[in-house]
Amino acid sequence: MPDLFTHFVSGYIPGESNPKGRNDALLVTGAVLPDILSRIPQIVFGNFMGLNVTNFFGALHTPAGFGLFCYLLAHFFPADGRKKVFTLLFAGSLLHFILDLMQAQFNQGVYMPFFPFSFKTTQWGIFHYNDSLYLFPVLLAITIFTYWRRRVKTKL
Repeated sequence: MPDLFTHFVSGYIPGESNPKGRNDALLVTGAVLPDILSRIPQIVFGNFMGLNVTNFFGALHTPAGFGLFCYLLAHFFPADGRKKVFTLLFAGSLLHFILDLMQAQFNQGVYMPFFPFSFKTTQWGIFHYNDSLYLFPVLLAITIFTYWRRRVKTKL
């Protein structure tokens, strides 16, 4: 998978480019949360406790599973903003899933974009799963520039 910073940037850059600039944190949260909700529990429960929870938490790393989570999470926000919260969280997660699908990993598909309608795994194989680490300095520079530009425009 692309590293967490790459997922962060995939939500941060479009969020900061929004002229209104409000609720961009929800886009970033949606872009990083699929890995946090699925991978961390799989590591903790699977590797350290020896429990087979891969399929349970793996469902949160699909558009349908994470969409359900976004729907439930949106209910913790005021009623008049729930639709926007859901939309931004889910849009960030779609950016996440598209980046994950674009990588070549383990010579076979590992993502189920059409779950629960299909259990077929797929990947597009456009880049190697470690390539995002090589892009880290470039992505960091773009992120700093975007942050700086936004803050300078705000102060003017």
